[in-house]
Amino acid sequence: MEPIQAAPEYHFNERDESVLDELLTQLESRVGGTRVHRGLSAGSIDLLSALEVVVETAVASYVVGLLGIDELSKEHKKWLMEQVSRLASLLNQIAVCTKDRIRELNLKAAYDDKEQAITVRIDLDGIPCYIALNGPHVDADALSRLDIDVKAMIESIRVCAMPEDIVALQLCLHPATREWRYLLLPSPDAFGQFVDRVFDIHKREFMNIDSAAQFIELVQIEERDSLKVLINPFRGRDRSKAVQFPE
Repeated sequence: MEPIQAAPEYHFNERDESVLDELLTQLESRVGGTRVHRGLSAGSIDLLSALEVVVETAVASYVVGLLGIDELSKEHKKWLMEQVSRLASLLNQIAVCTKDRIRELNLKAAYDDKEQAITVRIDLDGIPCYIALNGPHVDADALSRLDIDVKAMIESIRVCAMPEDIVALQLCLHPATREWRYLLLPSPDAFGQFVDRVFDIHKREFMNIDSAAQFIELVQIEERDSLKVLINPFRGRDRSKAVQFPE
């Protein structure tokens, strides 16, 4: 049973290629991958990425618990754990490339003065999990431990019962410890309002969020970073303020 780790895809709008080219070249040199031009599109999430690094991984079914890890053979368990390690290694290489370049980029959104995100998207059995590499409080030290915390996230998802209505996930930093510790898993009704559920992967505890203000306090996010999370908490419950993109 051979381990499989596909090279990533780099999704971005063609107009941003000149800004991203140096980072893309470095990523391609280190981990390979393919550039994919995309257009602007409408969607329910507020996370706006200038560059989205899409990672395909064989660990997907393991993470969502479809295979029942405790019932697998020793050989299969070993294989799956190798996939987790390979995913973590790939993320570490991406982080190494990113941390020296990310602050040099001009990633202001065209329609606003807020910075766009550089994200990694890991598809977990059809559920996207986003990580904003230039998100709130992210620095070189935080990027250096990303691989460790992604392993912890995967294990937490495996052993804890996750809500069945999840449509998207995002891994965020704890503002005090600078660990990738908060897993955002908003309910479908939360989109257009604020993230209403957060999972602490270290304590393995769910937190219900009752207001945008509570979420802002929890992750210590500032409005300039509001496009780097699944749901922009600064527009509160007013759906009419959602940003709309042309097809």
